Amino acid sequence: MDRTVFIPTAALGIVLVLIYCARCWKAGVAFNVGTLISLVLHSAGIVAGCIITLSTVYEPLRDAVSELNVYILISGLAVVAVSAQAVAGHLQFGAPEVKRPPAREVGMESRGSEEPTPNVGGGVA
Repeated sequence: MDRTVFIPTAALGIVLVLIYCARCWKAGVAFNVGTLISLVLHSAGIVAGCIITLSTVYEPLRDAVSELNVYILISGLAVVAVSAQAVAGHLQFGAPEVKRPPAREVGMESRGSEEPTPNVGGGVA
């Protein structure tokens, strides 16, 4: 990994890990090492994605892009997958969309009718 990618990745990874550890400490829960590793790996993806995007308009970053072949492959596959899903949806080859029930307001209880009634007493109706 080139220094152009490594240094921002390390900095972002450290910041994210510190935020995660602080939130765990504040909540009183043990931190998960897998989450720490995932945060650092995702920070590498964020940095590489930013460099790939910026390299289209900022000339000096174009040399760094040649070191990011795996991220270029991943982003290319993501574009193909999203585009294929969109085409399949437009041509009705994909699975039908799942109809979700309308969201209910907090504090409203249903009594079996179409109209929810307010939960004034705080108990379950």
